[in-house]
Amino acid sequence: MLKQLVTIVLVFKLSLETKTQMESRVNNGERVPITSSPHSVFLTINSNLGTFVCGSSVINQKILLTAAHCIEYCVDNCVDSSAYAGSAKKKKGVKVNFLRTIIHEKYSRKKIKNDIGLVLLESPLLLGKSIKRVALLRKPPASRFATIAGWGLINERLYIYTDYLHSVKQNVWKFDECKEKIPSIPNGTICAGDIYGQKYASEGDSGSALVVDKYIQIGIVSYKRPDISQAIVVYTDVSYFYYWIKKNSKNLFCNYV
Repeated sequence: MLKQLVTIVLVFKLSLETKTQMESRVNNGERVPITSSPHSVFLTINSNLGTFVCGSSVINQKILLTAAHCIEYCVDNCVDSSAYAGSAKKKKGVKVNFLRTIIHEKYSRKKIKNDIGLVLLESPLLLGKSIKRVALLRKPPASRFATIAGWGLINERLYIYTDYLHSVKQNVWKFDECKEKIPSIPNGTICAGDIYGQKYASEGDSGSALVVDKYIQIGIVSYKRPDISQAIVVYTDVSYFYYWIKKNSKNLFCNYV
């Protein structure tokens, strides 16, 4: 497992996978069928540091959106890394290998800035009831509530895992509100969490999508500061990187497909 940073703790880090233990679900979330979050895709990422797990979302049949810290160690060299779509159970459903990945050119692991990346798949996903795209908007609708679904811990205190997708509703904070609680958050991020501090994204949920209206993605699970709050999660703001996603998705598709 990656070492904790000095004060900023990246608990949604690339979670090391072993034969007996893999990272799992949203803390205190509700188990849901894949049809409730058909954009959710489970990732296993192989690198020279080990095998890690993350979440991602479908932006088209060939390209997935995830966090840069999920794939930073396998850019251009994701041998045997795979995506599993269309199933609420991890490592089930349609398996497709990575063809290529890209992360933001100004991504900083130290400062956790520009935490966004794309995965190009070897073959296209067949869209349907269990596999659907998210909508990415330059100006998404304003909402105080959003939903996160992922394969992260379902209980951080007891460190409990499960094999199935879990989901929770979150309160979305305005940037200024979050800045008051976590002064170090960079531009291009938003915060969300449960006001009661019980339900939130957890270790293993990195890269998973925060959505409103069931399919409009507004965030990507990035990190949190447990020293400040267990429940406030910092997400990469998808609308802030709208043009980066558009440009680099086109480049990936045109240059490598």
